[in-house]
Amino acid sequence: MIRAIILRNAGPFRGDHVVELGPVAYALTGRYDADPGRSNWSGKSFLLEMVEYALTGKTAASRAFDADGWITRGETAGRVELVLEDGAAIVRERRRGKPTQSAFTGAAGKATQAEADAAVLNHIGFSADDFRNVAYFEQGMMTRFVRTEPSHRMEIVRGWFGMETAEQAVAVASARVRVIVDELEPLRARRTAIVGMLEDVPALATEPLVAARDALAQKLAYERERAGEAEAVAAAEAAIAEYNGVVRAGKQATATLAGLPDGVDAAAASAREASIQAMAAAALARREVGERARVARGEFDGRCPVADIECPARARINADRSGAASVLARAREKHGALANKAAAAAEAAEELAALAGAKRDAEHTVERLRASAREMLPKVKAAQALLKHQPQAPALDALALASLEEEHARAVRAVADAEAARDHRARLESKLLKLNERVRWCESEMMAAAAAASVFRAAQRRIGERALAGIVDAANATMAGSGIDLSVAARWERSGKSAARACEVCGRAFPATLRVRECACCGAERGAAVVRRLDFELSDRSGAADGIAGVALQLAAGAWLLRKRQSPWATAMLDEPLAACDRTNRRALAGQLVRLLGAGTWRQAIVVSHSNDVVDMYPGRIEVVVGRDGARAIRVTA
Repeated sequence: MIRAIILRNAGPFRGDHVVELGPVAYALTGRYDADPGRSNWSGKSFLLEMVEYALTGKTAASRAFDADGWITRGETAGRVELVLEDGAAIVRERRRGKPTQSAFTGAAGKATQAEADAAVLNHIGFSADDFRNVAYFEQGMMTRFVRTEPSHRMEIVRGWFGMETAEQAVAVASARVRVIVDELEPLRARRTAIVGMLEDVPALATEPLVAARDALAQKLAYERERAGEAEAVAAAEAAIAEYNGVVRAGKQATATLAGLPDGVDAAAASAREASIQAMAAAALARREVGERARVARGEFDGRCPVADIECPARARINADRSGAASVLARAREKHGALANKAAAAAEAAEELAALAGAKRDAEHTVERLRASAREMLPKVKAAQALLKHQPQAPALDALALASLEEEHARAVRAVADAEAARDHRARLESKLLKLNERVRWCESEMMAAAAAASVFRAAQRRIGERALAGIVDAANATMAGSGIDLSVAARWERSGKSAARACEVCGRAFPATLRVRECACCGAERGAAVVRRLDFELSDRSGAADGIAGVALQLAAGAWLLRKRQSPWATAMLDEPLAACDRTNRRALAGQLVRLLGAGTWRQAIVVSHSNDVVDMYPGRIEVVVGRDGARAIRVTA
């Protein structure tokens, strides 16, 4: 309850004004000295607005004020102060262009500037929006509780009834459901895929395949052993045959070597030397033929070919052509004989050299074959010993052995494939087991969270319905007590005409088709859509009826909320609440408002009124008097 409203340079109230109030209902009126019948624009509504401004820091949106707009025109600073019944003081003051200063002083002392706003609202137990909804009824807004959109109306009452906790619980539980559904759907898809994969992986028994593989391995080992024996015999026979061949070749090489003469190397060397000498003599004779030919042509140069000196008989020699020709013929004959001898010597040398090479080759061959025979001898003896104990190789079918090896390879592959399939199936079954466990856990968690959401939603509805029923009953009692033939009823939710669009349990959207009758995610049955909206239904509808019902509901809601929050606030401020009502209803409701003060909930009321027919029903009056100079004075009588 307000003990005093203190203004300094606030709007039309220039200077200092102190309005001291008591626990009564006041009619707030206005009067102009120059025109006693006039009351508009005197500042009545502004006085109530300053009370709200002190409490919440908000000004009327219709004023379109900036931060300095509430300060009296022409003044540099303004101040608004409220003193409450319990001694708490709320102050807001501002110098133009400077930040607003807020202060709150309560039983715990003075709050800091940063804490003042929160301390005020915490003290009165109202939010700024709640104050307008249940304690301050602005002009023209009496019907909003009846006429406003249901969604807005729901937003107004949800905070009153303490539904936030239940709503948060519903939101948390629903969010948990959505999180689990988001995990559950991929898990189910993976589980379906693994089940399909398991159908494609046969559950083969590996024991028969392993037994068949091992039997084939034993048979193959036996056949390979027999094949090894045959190969050993064949290898022994081949080694002996190879040794015998080397021995025969050695004998032949020895016989060839014995047929070659001894000393052939020395003879070849002598023949080679004789061939060289014969070729040198032939070359010398060929040179002499050349010299004799020049002489025969008269081209002797005078150099003695014997003593290498200048010959004194050069001219005579060149002149003796016939003698020179005879000498040339003899020289050519000599050269021919020496050339033939040299050719014969060369041929003899080649034959002896070939014979010497053949003997050396034969010696090398004999030595090589003897070395091979010595090297092969141990292997041959072993082969002879083997053949002595097993003179004949076992009969083998190479095609049968190859077929057996291929059959064994198929058996090995079959076992490997079966084991791989078994291991793959085991991995899939392990994954499926884990998926099933996770799916069951998710389904259990989803159903628990969905059940919790349903419980919280039902609790939310019950909380709202019970609280609202008390408010509606109080409003109806107010109107009935005023003799007004009007009643109001509330509906919290209703069933829609169409099927639900989303599952009430898990929140998953249903397909558009109405043939789907249950949720594919959680299996819940699809019911009708639930419309959650708060509606007020009046027994009669008109502008006056809406106003009366609105005032009654808001006063009842405010009283309920004051009691619930144990708020020290007990002042109802109404700005022309009954303007749309006729004289009878205005007086009836005004009288009921006065009687409400006696009930102890609303212990103070400030009601702006232009109607003289109801002003006298209020025990107190606050009158704003506008002087001829425009100055305002506030007079309080009780």
